[in-house]
Amino acid sequence: MKQLAAALLAIFAMSTAHANVVVTNTTQNNTGFVVSNTDLLQTQLATKLASGNFSIEGSNGTVAFNNGIFGAQGNPGSGEAATGNGNSITFFLNGAYNLRSIDSYAGWDAYRGGQSYNVFYATLATPANYVLLASVFNDAIGAGIGNTNTRANIVSDSGYLASNVTSLRFEFNNNLTEGYNGYREIDVQGSAVPEPGSMALLGLGLAGLAALGRRKQG
Repeated sequence: MKQLAAALLAIFAMSTAHANVVVTNTTQNNTGFVVSNTDLLQTQLATKLASGNFSIEGSNGTVAFNNGIFGAQGNPGSGEAATGNGNSITFFLNGAYNLRSIDSYAGWDAYRGGQSYNVFYATLATPANYVLLASVFNDAIGAGIGNTNTRANIVSDSGYLASNVTSLRFEFNNNLTEGYNGYREIDVQGSAVPEPGSMALLGLGLAGLAALGRRKQG
């Protein structure tokens, strides 16, 4: 029973904690990235709330963040891109999820495909309290002449980023050398948190197995 209690406590402790994050930046020229069309922001999004202008130079605006399309190379007016320039966007999920990874993609003409933002999360227990999860910065200067495309991959060294997450907020910084830039997609991967009733059934099942084991030993 002590082992069972410890296991259940470990599961519930994950509801408010997040692990050490690892951010990997990738920069390439004239070749776009393949993005997901089955991530949480496409399949489990309830609503989103944006602040600022995400349609500079005729770009697609906030739709580009979660439409599953990287888009054509070059100026966002001819592709699928949104522009972040000191703006923010909050995604509200339709339930609570354990997050495994976040990938953000940007792309524009020469050097304007960099990324700079902070991402925060809120949980089911404290939906109005946003906790910093990770900071991303890739100026992409010196990447070469032509189109500049970047990917930021956010994962953790423990296999999960944060648990019991109900919303994510991205606050874009205005500190890139080339000014504003084009964000083309954000992919968030994770799995739904079991309902409390399911957790209770799991606990009862584990307790039953423990009792059966004791009877066999006796």
